[in-house]
Amino acid sequence: MKPVLCACASAVAISSAANAQQLETQVVVDLGASFAILDTYHVDEDDLRFGVPRVDGGVRANFGIDENISVQFDLDGEVNLLRDEKDGTGAGTASYDGALQGAVHVSYREPGDYLIGLFGGVGQAALNDGDDEIGVLGGLEGQYHFGDTTLYGQIGGFKSSERDAETLTDAYFVRGMLRHFLSPDSSVSIEALYGDGESTEVDPIDIDLYGWGLKYTRGFQTSMPIYGYLGYNGHLMSSDGESVTEHVISVGISIPFGGPTTLQTQNTHGVTLDAPLDLLRTAGYSADIID
Repeated sequence: MKPVLCACASAVAISSAANAQQLETQVVVDLGASFAILDTYHVDEDDLRFGVPRVDGGVRANFGIDENISVQFDLDGEVNLLRDEKDGTGAGTASYDGALQGAVHVSYREPGDYLIGLFGGVGQAALNDGDDEIGVLGGLEGQYHFGDTTLYGQIGGFKSSERDAETLTDAYFVRGMLRHFLSPDSSVSIEALYGDGESTEVDPIDIDLYGWGLKYTRGFQTSMPIYGYLGYNGHLMSSDGESVTEHVISVGISIPFGGPTTLQTQNTHGVTLDAPLDLLRTAGYSADIID
């Protein structure tokens, strides 16, 4: 009986140690490039289409407080490299230069089963007229894991600094994502987002935003862990019959430091959360939607 008890105790200790190790610090660095095709529609003006090359990236760090509690910090950003600021009539076509956003997530996890938590963040959208917008967002989030698939959902709110009279503020949003792992080091994900807010004008105008995306990620056999990704994201921002639509193709690499050794284990025990830039981006493009 004693050998059996010792063996059981050893197995429990090994399992606990593994979980604790997997929830220790992990840092992930993302570096990417993308090309956005923008379509603008205005009731009293010609429709416009133009392309914008963009660089994007971020740093995310997860800290395991114990086997079930973790805190993750994010810093994400994007920069438009070129702008077609004027069309032939002198009308502005691109107010948004880019954005930088920081966020924190506090979560309770049952690794491999589920995650529930809170998130909050603050960021700045850069506008080429100098009226940069500060945005704050926060809400609830959760993940549910079954087999090789993870469901990820967020619900929250957003408020801007209201420096521009036409920018998005007082918005709520819901976001959903499905990740499926084709192997321990490759995955495909799809996501969708809907948000609703209003402009900061004296007589506020309703602003709707929609987001959708598809992403493929896979690992490469190198001397250090490295993952490549290819993605497509769409964004539609509309108000009072006018709109801006983005179609974005992106490629990049993701480099993890420390923590879990596979992409699938990272999904349940390491860096696995993010905060959407869609609200801050819409705050930047609002001047193009509302004239």
